[in-house]
Amino acid sequence: MSSTAEPNQVSKNILVCDDNPDNTELIHLILEQEGYSINVAHHGREAINQIRSNSYDLLILNVIMPDMNGHDVIRYIREDLQLNIPVLFLTGFTEGLSTDENVVGIILKPIDYDIFVQQVKSVLS
Repeated sequence: MSSTAEPNQVSKNILVCDDNPDNTELIHLILEQEGYSINVAHHGREAINQIRSNSYDLLILNVIMPDMNGHDVIRYIREDLQLNIPVLFLTGFTEGLSTDENVVGIILKPIDYDIFVQQVKSVLS
């Protein structure tokens, strides 16, 4: 388990969107330890509102959520907001999961700390 924050990571802003507060809290703690600036949304519409008012280097997005699924959120930010934020999908189910060129990776639940941190660092490097 790594916990050394690199100075260049401090300026990286990440939005985490998951309807499960336990997941958002865990991800927030992990990424904060790594030196990233984290904002949290608990549903798709909240994520869109935060994206409208803040600039993000990465969006970590749950695929299955009650109000808007992850695909709908991506479609909205690409088509309506005209933004191209890299997205890591967060899911416990990969069977039948479709991604597009805007999804740069998939984080599997339960989250493996080391693999997760490596995925985030890889996307943001």
